[in-house]
Amino acid sequence: MKYFYASRSPILLGQQIRPWGFGTQCQPQIAQVRPLLLGPTPQLAIDQGSGVQDLNPVLVIEVVFEDVRLAEFAGRPSRWDSVHLFELEADAVEFALKYPPRPYIYEVSVSDAELVLRADQILVNEGANTQADPLTEINQMRDRARKYWSGHLTRNSFIEVLVPAGQASLGRLVRLLDRRISVPTGQSLPTREARPIS
Repeated sequence: MKYFYASRSPILLGQQIRPWGFGTQCQPQIAQVRPLLLGPTPQLAIDQGSGVQDLNPVLVIEVVFEDVRLAEFAGRPSRWDSVHLFELEADAVEFALKYPPRPYIYEVSVSDAELVLRADQILVNEGANTQADPLTEINQMRDRARKYWSGHLTRNSFIEVLVPAGQASLGRLVRLLDRRISVPTGQSLPTREARPIS
């Protein structure tokens, strides 16, 4: 099956698609936040000395989701170390427009379909309310994480496909969202227009 990938930068044919790498990029922040979130008395804010500051909602949700994966779904690929793909080109475009800059949309194939996790990104995108009661909010996030890792789909689902690093092979560039950006050397865009976002 072919999938689609929204990229921040051009990728040459034959290059590996790098995973998100959240766990590596944010290691110091994760080390600071994890005990606050997962300790006996969860906290969604931290005293910085000059006042209390809410924790970064993206960091909160990703740490909670990864904790649930490690504890209950260890066989599933981590969001942090996976390539995030989409089944539909229109979904890759919608994601690229929502989380710019990601002007390059590529076709991708996966070497082993058994390693793919199909999940509903809506469950992640509900985010974290750092103003809520910490225990209630973290329990709600854990419930959403369990649904996410088990493949539950919401009514208005937005499917993302997690593929472990090294399993996704780059195909052709299928769309360039900003015509002011040049197409990578040796590639061209198809002449047909991709179907519009509904």
